[in-house]
Amino acid sequence: MPEVMYKDRPDAIGQSEILSAKKLLNNHVITIYHGNKKESLISEFGLGSPDNDYGRGFYTTPSIELAKEWAWGIYTAGDKGYVHTFELNIKSLNILDS
Repeated sequence: MPEVMYKDRPDAIGQSEILSAKKLLNNHVITIYHGNKKESLISEFGLGSPDNDYGRGFYTTPSIELAKEWAWGIYTAGDKGYVHTFELNIKSLNILDS
């Protein structure tokens, strides 16, 4: 019998990522990172490429290693990259858990 695939159900990797996100959100303060080629940073709405995964935006990650990749990636077109660190208090935020 063939395995049934559900479009709305994540695979094992997706389930692992969801579990990691839930653990992260259980804290009241989270640390997120942004990697780019600029030493000083002022986040600005609407910048970035429309071809990015989720369109234009200011992308952050809970993974410092991923932020390092973004900072050093080909698209930065420079010999220096920077990782910016943000602490975000999420205690008063509403979280949608579907």
